[in-house]
Amino acid sequence: MRILSFYLLIILLYSCSKQESSPKTTVTTPASTQILSTVKSSSILIKIPNLSAADIGNSINGSISGTTLYIKDGLEHLIISPTLFFNEPLIPAIHLIKKNNEWLYESSYAEGAMGAGRDSELLDDLGTIAFADHGLELKQGTWPHGNIVIAKTNGEQLSWSTLTTDRSFYHSLSTGDLNNDGLKDIVGLHMGTKGTWTENLHTYIQKTNGTFEADKNLISYSNWRGGYGAGAVLIVNVLGDNRPEIIRADYGINPAFPSPRYSFAIFSYSSQTGKYEFVKTPGIFGFALQNLGTTSMKAFDFDKDGDLDIALAYEATNINGVEIWTNNGSGDFSYSNMKLEYSSSSLQFREFEVVDADGDGWQDIVLNAWNGNLFRTSNNGFGDVLLHNLVWKNNNGKYEKLTKEQKLPFSQVPTYLKSYVINGKLKFIGIKGNVDGTLLLNEINPIF
Repeated sequence: MRILSFYLLIILLYSCSKQESSPKTTVTTPASTQILSTVKSSSILIKIPNLSAADIGNSINGSISGTTLYIKDGLEHLIISPTLFFNEPLIPAIHLIKKNNEWLYESSYAEGAMGAGRDSELLDDLGTIAFADHGLELKQGTWPHGNIVIAKTNGEQLSWSTLTTDRSFYHSLSTGDLNNDGLKDIVGLHMGTKGTWTENLHTYIQKTNGTFEADKNLISYSNWRGGYGAGAVLIVNVLGDNRPEIIRADYGINPAFPSPRYSFAIFSYSSQTGKYEFVKTPGIFGFALQNLGTTSMKAFDFDKDGDLDIALAYEATNINGVEIWTNNGSGDFSYSNMKLEYSSSSLQFREFEVVDADGDGWQDIVLNAWNGNLFRTSNNGFGDVLLHNLVWKNNNGKYEKLTKEQKLPFSQVPTYLKSYVINGKLKFIGIKGNVDGTLLLNEINPIF
């Protein structure tokens, strides 16, 4: 995701401003009678040993993809994986817990420090989360790459472990039961490695004791014509058989392989070989005609025809977007021509959430925004978040932009918004770090 670097630099320079350091919480409802969404803002002082307040604030603004909200034992937890992205040092992971409707800073974890937490998924309902870290993109020197790391919630604290042995540029991961033993396994996708496992897809099989074991032979490339990069991976059953498939989506063009280039490729388990084999691709359409490629993807039944379709977020030079691919019920996908695309200066995002945002029974797409004049306005910190621009509404199987404007005013505009589905409802978490080390957390319960 190299194109992200320039825009992250802008964010890190722009977003840190002086903020009152004493913790405080306010609840506000925008004055306009047309806006029913509520915002709860909390200012939390973050202290981490041997780090300056400015580095803490700047690194919080860099987290974006590495911010994860989940529920354990009825309590909401938030993990932020701060990063300075272009510069050392690594910043410990930050853990917050919501108690009695207040967000509290539990602790920071040096063993959870990541260069750039790029993706994450829950492994269970006990607060176990897998993170893909692609490492710092240093301005000078060799990029160190990262690992797949796992956080486990023990009571109200976290324990961390590193799954991988060779550092790689892990850009995506997905979890699912690859061997039908009832346990979630992990597939990590990298864009480069310092080890000898050069294939993009790294599979890790979960054991009954909760540990993982690498299986370098589970995916076969014997009939694989590719030779170009990949940006996202997804474990999901789209063929309707008794095991999920592994879907690998394009990123980048390799001039040596121009003609057989896929948009995404589906690997299915073969009982004859005992491996996941490449079985099909929809061909070159949609985002695959761009010069970069997929940054994330999700499967869901957007048209209510009983099978899983795919939505993919992508980036290219000065643009990013999300588009829909339809499943005919047999795992044959076609590009739907439904695409939401923005210039980089208008609205920046790389991930999205799928949720019925307006309660009409259809699955909408909600963007995780972090830059652009269609995301927010700002004047010396004051400004609005343009919430309506973040929802791509599913209108009976056809996607369209929201027409009703919804502006949320802030005295300190969030650097980024992440969307989550909590107890079946959409929630936004807005994050802004300040140079005095305070974290401004905005919890938005939207009503559209």
